[in-house]
Amino acid sequence: MYNSETFMRDKPNYSSLFTFFLLVIFCLILSGIYIVFYSIKFDFPSDVRLLHFHILGLIYLLFFGLGSGLMQIKKVASFKGIKYVWAFLWGAIFYSISVVYLLNYVSLSEWGQNISWTIVKTFAQDVPVLLDALPFNKLPIYLFLIGLPMIIFGFFISLANVINKGFINLGLLLKKYLSRPLFLGVFILLGLGLSVYVIKHRSYYRAIYAFKGEPIYNFFKQAGPNFGDESIIDLKAVKAHQAILENYEVVDFKKKNVVFIIVDALRTRNMGVYGYQRETTPFLSQLSNEGKLQKTNLLLSNCSTSFCGILSLLNAMAINKLAVTNIKLQDIFNRLDYKTHFLLVGSHNEWYQLRRFYEHNDSMDYYFDGLDAEKYEVNDDRALFEFFDKVPDFDGTPSFFYLHLMSVHKTGITQPDYQKYQPSGKTSYLNPDSTIMLNNYDNRVFQADNYLEQIYQKLEEKGFMEDALIVITADHGESVGERGKYGHSYNLYQESVHIPLLFYDTQTAAEDDLFYGTQIDIAPTILDKLNLPIPDVWDGHSILKEQPLPYFRILRQSHHFVVLLYEESGIYKYIYNRKENTEELFELIKDPMEQNELFDNPTFANQQKALKEKFKEEFSHVPLSQ
Repeated sequence: MYNSETFMRDKPNYSSLFTFFLLVIFCLILSGIYIVFYSIKFDFPSDVRLLHFHILGLIYLLFFGLGSGLMQIKKVASFKGIKYVWAFLWGAIFYSISVVYLLNYVSLSEWGQNISWTIVKTFAQDVPVLLDALPFNKLPIYLFLIGLPMIIFGFFISLANVINKGFINLGLLLKKYLSRPLFLGVFILLGLGLSVYVIKHRSYYRAIYAFKGEPIYNFFKQAGPNFGDESIIDLKAVKAHQAILENYEVVDFKKKNVVFIIVDALRTRNMGVYGYQRETTPFLSQLSNEGKLQKTNLLLSNCSTSFCGILSLLNAMAINKLAVTNIKLQDIFNRLDYKTHFLLVGSHNEWYQLRRFYEHNDSMDYYFDGLDAEKYEVNDDRALFEFFDKVPDFDGTPSFFYLHLMSVHKTGITQPDYQKYQPSGKTSYLNPDSTIMLNNYDNRVFQADNYLEQIYQKLEEKGFMEDALIVITADHGESVGERGKYGHSYNLYQESVHIPLLFYDTQTAAEDDLFYGTQIDIAPTILDKLNLPIPDVWDGHSILKEQPLPYFRILRQSHHFVVLLYEESGIYKYIYNRKENTEELFELIKDPMEQNELFDNPTFANQQKALKEKFKEEFSHVPLSQ
């Protein structure tokens, strides 16, 4: 127990301090191992390691300063059980940092973005619902959630004496030197000077911590994903977008209701309407068989995550030009006096503040996302019909709808009525059963198809189907066992980026199927179908028109880069993996599953040269092997 003799000592016990600092070093080594692994696995710049230790250093300095200072106060030091308080607090710090590490690992692995406190707060309210939705066995997850804090807190409480003595002696050590007025004055001046400097340059520090991917900073102060290596706003581009939007006026065009439906994580490979051997999409297949559906055979997403996928759909801009200030599809319809309705099942306001992007240029008439549902949980598509009931019936003023479904996504809520393919349900996270995972995915597609049918019925009930253009697509694809992956954000192979694009016009018979495009071509195609001018600042073009050949498109996901070349001889896909420094080349028409790698094949030397030149033009900051 702390006693008066301790206060009378003027020399710290260096043996106790040594043991204390060994514990500090142990904690820092574990953090160092993680941050090195983190930066390598997820392709963050190496200086994220230094940034991370800046933050860890600040956390530990504050904690050690508090502990060593308070332990020089007799009432605090003599408090019974004070050693367990310090052990518990240190355990809480270590546990919190470990949880941030774990959540970032899962988030970056599954969704390709850093996790944030707002997202955790949203889903923490319904952990049982989230675990029910996931296809993995719940017991190991619950055991881990319970076991991790028990191990960490048990470890630190077992070292309560070491921690308590360490704080006492650290305080004595600091007291010995800080008692000198001159040293204390210099220390205070340096601290004030550093604080003033950091405050003055806070924007710079905020940018580097955010865009370098430092996990703790991004957890509490989340920034939207950065698709280039620069964070500089192109003011000329901003002014160009604003000028076109301000002057966008059209009198004569097809004033149809436009319903833009995004089904999260839906890939064409598992859709019956696209020829899949299982009839997972009976409603869409019926529309197609009746000649009411126009399909696009090869449509690729800009990336394999939601944030850039959604923005690419609405912005029609290349992935390295996505910005909050871009003209978006809903902005065009706002200028044309449409009513705009966003009915979204996921948590779009919390997920990287997507609502800020949706509403930057114009507000919308109705906005609902998963958190607004009264009857259902986040990611339950049944909430859409609750939202529809809050939207007034069609009154003659054309409307633009953006609907976002989550049934196909791994975290989407599924219903027992749609478990068509068996066996399905739970499997191991570390070693998933491939049959169960495939059946789970197909059942989710089957559920989404049924909800699409219900959406059509609801639109009809409310009068919006009288003259409407329905567009169905996805933000990205999904790996279902290909290359040993389950989910998205891993790469840019076809399973992750080949998505559907379907058009249904209630007043016009379906035209011939369309051939090829990418996400940035969807918004221009919608405008073209309504005889509306396409903003010339958009990178996409209408796929209704014949394009001069060849033309290029670019995709990106983390350290994966893709350049597409469309020629009369085929569609060539060049993939560069910056992390592994590998290059691949595929021709997608004859080889849609990417089984025949063509890189360095002399037959395709011209295409390879053109693709690499375009890569260097678009991604000049990325080193490329010669």
